[in-house]
Amino acid sequence: MRRLALVAIALVAASCGGSPATSESQRDVHFAGLNGVVYGNGQDGVVLANQSDRGREAWAPFASYLAKNGLHVLAFDYGSGFPENEVAAAAEELRRSGARHVVLIGASEGAKASVMAGARAPADVVGVVSLSAERYAARRDVVPWARRLGLPTLFVTARSDPLSAADTSRLERAAASAAKRLMVVPGAAHGVDLTASDRVRKAVLGFARARLRDPARPEGLDARCGGGIDDSARTFWFRARDGVRLDGAEIGSGSTVVVLAHQYPSDLCPWVGYASTLASSGLRAFLFDFRGYGHSEDAENAAAVWRLQDDVAGAVAEARGQGARRIFLVGGSLGAAAVVAAAPTIRPPVDGVVSLSGETDIDALMGSHGLNPLPVASRIRVPLLLVVSKEDPLVSPAQMRLIARRVHGPVRVIVRPGGLHGLNLLEPAVVRTLDAFYRRP
Repeated sequence: MRRLALVAIALVAASCGGSPATSESQRDVHFAGLNGVVYGNGQDGVVLANQSDRGREAWAPFASYLAKNGLHVLAFDYGSGFPENEVAAAAEELRRSGARHVVLIGASEGAKASVMAGARAPADVVGVVSLSAERYAARRDVVPWARRLGLPTLFVTARSDPLSAADTSRLERAAASAAKRLMVVPGAAHGVDLTASDRVRKAVLGFARARLRDPARPEGLDARCGGGIDDSARTFWFRARDGVRLDGAEIGSGSTVVVLAHQYPSDLCPWVGYASTLASSGLRAFLFDFRGYGHSEDAENAAAVWRLQDDVAGAVAEARGQGARRIFLVGGSLGAAAVVAAAPTIRPPVDGVVSLSGETDIDALMGSHGLNPLPVASRIRVPLLLVVSKEDPLVSPAQMRLIARRVHGPVRVIVRPGGLHGLNLLEPAVVRTLDAFYRRP
């Protein structure tokens, strides 16, 4: 059996265009009680999780192929814990060694473990590749995990594979991801052996590169929004919770961050004046464009177009990754509805939410899905500030009070005179009230 396994590895090596990497191009690592080997280096990380009847050496030809194409690869042998926890530990090891973003790639047992790890991965894990995943992992059904998998995912199986052809398709259908793909290839190859196919190798490499590599830094706020921007402003890319690439900007510094969600139809630029006010008062403003606006990517399918809660959650994760200790969500109009809808889904919870004219029935206004504040209000436990004008034609004080009655956390409704809507409510009195809200113990 051992001899047959070695012959199989040699055949995979030949079809991958070379022999396994030499010792000069790889190094052994030890982490979390596990043994692994690293190929390549850099900021673009890939974890390879092997199948149960193979060791990490089975990945050697494919790992070398990925490393030669510029990726920082870690293959490892399982220990005695749950495989999904060990996949997560391998991703953390890659981050410690310099990877900025990580894609999880698993074969058979590792494919299931990668789906499970991806369902609860931190924001710097940006995609999953599942090669020949079966439905059950040590008597645990993987389908419920797939239903929580919001990351972009490539599912691959061979059409005649008796172990995974039906199960992989079922997991793909169950996956919550807005950017998922099922690739079915001829034959009966299983797990790591799928990487002997040039078509599979190129598909996996292309998927990993698309998820890992962002274009050049977004243009500066001065160029986009006009002059006079605070010198501390910087722009960057980050990922929504479901993997869509978004553009963001920060103005100011400090450990308290105010995430600003824009109105419709607009982008981050109208927030710049208020962001500068926050920066001058010692707070850090985090601006971003929703998917499909500004420089952010469009959603990859119609079902994900209005998944703006994932954009808000991604902004929170990015802010925490940049050192935020306290985070407040502030939205105007559509952005207000999005931050209220997102708040109950974010863990750990944010420190407070501000709604400036957040409509209570976005579905009726725009045909979106899941952004209505009323159905989620009873799940809000964090401090909530609802600001509305008395004569706003899109949302009334009565509707704001209805939301407030359903909230279980601290809540306050502020009614302003006139008919101002959204960001236009940021008059001096409201700005002072918000400043006190951010500084509350």
